[in-house]
Amino acid sequence: MRAAYQRLTERFRTLWLFHQFLQGIQAVLPAGEPVSAGPEFGPLYERIKAVKESRESRESAELLAEIERLQTTLDGLHATLLVADRRVPPHVLRQFFEKTGRDEEKDLVPLLRFYFYAKQLLPDDLDKIDFLLTRVGSRRLADGGLELRPEVELETLSTALLALTQREPTDPVEVRSVVNILEVLRKDIEACARFEDLIRKKPLENIRTLKRRMGNSFFSPEVLKALLASNVAAKRKFQTLYAREENRILEKSRNLLAMEKELELDTRFATDEFAAEFARFKRENEEFERQSRRHGVRARDVRRLKEAIHRILLRVEPGAAADFDSTFESTSGGERAAPPPAARPAAAPAPPWRAEADPLTEAVATKILHAVDLVGDGVGPGRASTSDAVANLNLEPWEFLAALDIVRLGRTPGREADSVGRLLFNAAALRIRMDEQARELRGHAQGDLAAVPPGPLDAMAACLYRSQEIDREFRTALLGAEDEEGGERHRQLTRSRFRHLRAFTGLWLLQNAFGG
Repeated sequence: MRAAYQRLTERFRTLWLFHQFLQGIQAVLPAGEPVSAGPEFGPLYERIKAVKESRESRESAELLAEIERLQTTLDGLHATLLVADRRVPPHVLRQFFEKTGRDEEKDLVPLLRFYFYAKQLLPDDLDKIDFLLTRVGSRRLADGGLELRPEVELETLSTALLALTQREPTDPVEVRSVVNILEVLRKDIEACARFEDLIRKKPLENIRTLKRRMGNSFFSPEVLKALLASNVAAKRKFQTLYAREENRILEKSRNLLAMEKELELDTRFATDEFAAEFARFKRENEEFERQSRRHGVRARDVRRLKEAIHRILLRVEPGAAADFDSTFESTSGGERAAPPPAARPAAAPAPPWRAEADPLTEAVATKILHAVDLVGDGVGPGRASTSDAVANLNLEPWEFLAALDIVRLGRTPGREADSVGRLLFNAAALRIRMDEQARELRGHAQGDLAAVPPGPLDAMAACLYRSQEIDREFRTALLGAEDEEGGERHRQLTRSRFRHLRAFTGLWLLQNAFGG
């Protein structure tokens, strides 16, 4: 009884503090866009207080039933606040804390608790958790840098937060895999010697993409601590390398601004195109300086300004343009834009995609279908060797059945496998193909791009792009399987999706190492 009441009051306090936070962040949002309508906390508080005051006069079972009803009411209140919060983009949350300078645990931990109470988190929610967790789990040094808090403090923090979430235990194998990937990314960050390396290798974007794809493994102490270590390493490296880069960028920007009047009089630059480019440069420079004053400059801010400078220098000072060359495609159209983790190939075939009909995966898909066909029907003198072939493919049982279903339905014109079965088969074929490509890359000296023919590199980029489409299908299928009784299909999809993620990430990191 006492424990149930304590959980109730702690959750109520969390929601109340988060409601106050939403009111505070109102000041940084555009006028006329209220974040929250202001839920009625007063009557709910009176009901909670009445439970405590009536402990002596009411039966325990009756009080527990009332606590359960109040928890249901808090579920609805939490959902209302979560909808309101999702109108606040992650970058606005970041700017709010940069502007207010609030770094104390008493301000940040209640917000983290609010998100960990949620039963389902969207990508933007994860971005907010990432930001808040990094602030809570690190501390500033005298020189303005960051360091991780002691291990025992991080363990206490992660345990307390994860105790709030009601989720199935995470698969230890999947957790270990994510931790290993984060360790690779952290080392990749620490190996950056120049600011250009930090941009070219895209470690910050890699961590962000992995975080959005790791599924339930996010909710484990090991992953939270590894993610925090990677975040702090990234911030430290950014601060170190940016300090060297800032003066060079600002000096070149001032030089170009001083040349503006002179350039306007030069007939070589009297074109609408050049005027538009210079206007863009000025916008990016103003935004860069504004973020710099707030101590909120990010890698994408630096990249966008360098790209704008580069485009001007190509016209007015070609010899200096190379020093400001950009390695990313532009995302200056919006704060939330982000480059994909792999180069996009030509337009994908029209849906529905079939692995056995795509040259990228045709050989692998055909091998799977042939092997499961022989094993499933139990025919042919080579059945034992065929069983070994299936085992070597390392399919999950439900992936094997999905492939067998596609074989059998294919014998009847007009019949197709259901969408989930088709997804499981397509994903398995693509996963095996990406593993093959990763093994091929490992056969070359790391970074020796010239040793890899362009054809295989193009095929790898195409597979990585297709992999993102498959992951979106997984997310849709998982949402559809949430309410199924028993949750077996949801577990199967989660397992296959995570294996798909590991293959994607392994190939992606290798391709980046080769400069692909």
